[in-house]
Amino acid sequence: MKKKSKQKILNNLGMLIIATIALFAIGFYWYYTQIEKIDYSVVSSPISKVSSLDGKYLIGGDYFVLSNGKAEKIGADNKKIIVGVVGNLVRGDLNADSIIDNAFIIAYNYNDIVSYYVVSAIRSGDLYVPSNAVFLGNNIFHESMSIEGGNIIERYFENESDSKNGKNEKIVYLQFSNNELSQVIK
Repeated sequence: MKKKSKQKILNNLGMLIIATIALFAIGFYWYYTQIEKIDYSVVSSPISKVSSLDGKYLIGGDYFVLSNGKAEKIGADNKKIIVGVVGNLVRGDLNADSIIDNAFIIAYNYNDIVSYYVVSAIRSGDLYVPSNAVFLGNNIFHESMSIEGGNIIERYFENESDSKNGKNEKIVYLQFSNNELSQVIK
């Protein structure tokens, strides 16, 4: 009788191990198939553990998943929309938490019209959280961007001739507050 009860215990233990592995496999499969369905449109959602240039941004009314700062998609009229980072990524503290955040310019190219937006990625632990995109203008000539005193300062010209002679420089101040990036009048 002792042999049969030992055998029964071993059989039950084997079934328990198999059931545990099966449940783990099902959970693993579900997690990795559902992760792409997570809606990162909420501003407080993490976009990337790796880089602020990888993640989901709302730009020009469309969501784009940037990979190394670039993305493409086909618009409703079957024309290609291309977005990409222009210039350098700038770093500084945008939300007064003493953690370095990032800001950069995105060019949105559609129907040969290039629109420019400022976006930021707020660092939270090892994650980056996207901001909304703030429109600067169409076909502008980006000069420089910096982060000073918690503000993003973007300098640009509205046309090529102004950029060549240094006249009519535009300066835009942006601030990240209440989980939103917005233009500040100074």
